[in-house]
Amino acid sequence: ASSQICGAPGDQSCEHASCGGALCRDSVGTRHCGGTGCAGALPVSARALSNAHNASQQLEVALGQLGVVAQKMQEVQELARGARSRAEEALGRSQATRSRAEKATAQLRDFIRRIKAFLAEEGADPGSIELVARQVLNISLPSSPGQIQELLWEMRESISQLEGVDAVLNSTAEGLAVARDLLAQGQEARQVVGPCWGRHQSPCSGRGWSCLCCCRERAEGIRDELAGTQQALEVARTQAVTAGSTLQSARDAIQVAENRAQEAERRLQVLDRKESQAQRRLQGLAQRITTLQEHGRDAHRMAQQAKDGAQRATTTSGTLSQDLAQVTQRYVVLKNRVGVLDRASGGTLQRVSQLMAEAQDLLDKASNSKRKLEDLEQRFGANERMMAAKVTRLQALEQQVTGLLQEIRERANAYATC
Repeated sequence: ASSQICGAPGDQSCEHASCGGALCRDSVGTRHCGGTGCAGALPVSARALSNAHNASQQLEVALGQLGVVAQKMQEVQELARGARSRAEEALGRSQATRSRAEKATAQLRDFIRRIKAFLAEEGADPGSIELVARQVLNISLPSSPGQIQELLWEMRESISQLEGVDAVLNSTAEGLAVARDLLAQGQEARQVVGPCWGRHQSPCSGRGWSCLCCCRERAEGIRDELAGTQQALEVARTQAVTAGSTLQSARDAIQVAENRAQEAERRLQVLDRKESQAQRRLQGLAQRITTLQEHGRDAHRMAQQAKDGAQRATTTSGTLSQDLAQVTQRYVVLKNRVGVLDRASGGTLQRVSQLMAEAQDLLDKASNSKRKLEDLEQRFGANERMMAAKVTRLQALEQQVTGLLQEIRERANAYATC
């Protein structure tokens, strides 16, 4: 019995038995049964109880660590959800910005067509054309479709990274659940010693020696259970370390996504400001184009009126030319008549007076024609040379008529004297 209980042969005395015996006591009166290297039921069970107690403490610590990791993982999941929500909002704003940019591009194309039409208008003011061209060259779109598409791609990539964080966190949660199951199995293994003894009780306390065989067998089974418990602890510790590293990586990924979302927000705000400025400049330039087009139409209308006036002046000039030809013809006729009178030397004073009146009438018509030509010369500079030639001819005609009139007066006086 001593060999089975304490692990030493029973034929040795208590003084010489290293493992003691059922009835052995040490120098202070404490029961001596078992010890280091003893394979009896009592020392094996005692070591199993101690190991189970240590394993229980380690299990409680591991469970606490897993609880902390689970709480941190939940916090990281909340951070990931918040970051993804903000990233999705930024993505929505980016898509709205792209729509506005596409609309602005369409408006700019329409505006360019209007500018081309304005520049192609006949009679457009060169100064206005230069002004419009300079203002158009100073206008630039706030962003190209490629830049906005790149921004959308970055936002989608950030969201995909956050989705990857969710997958990693879910995998970590599964690993923590496995660790909890293993720890629960370890706690169940600790309960194996319950039927033989309570905590810190001797196997003989309140029980008969008949249970020792059972306790020995179950204590030997505890070794295997404790080995599984130790394995569960190692798995739990590994999962905790992995979860800690995963959580740190997840936090880093979330921070990167947050930074990219903030940068995207900043770029969107800059694009919105530039887009507003470009829209205002386009509206102002469009208004100026409209004003210039109205001025151009007014100038074209005035030019058409001037052209019509010049046409009328040309017509009037032709009429005056005909009148001048008639005056010249009548002057020739009058000159011939004067020659006849001169040869005849016997005309009457009444006939001379009539000739003088006709000559004066011709002179008045010539003077009127001269004044009209001078007036036309002042109004229409384009016909200046032609008008000057006609004025010169009229002046020469006037001098001839004046000389003829003077000659007629002299002859009339001579006829009157005779």
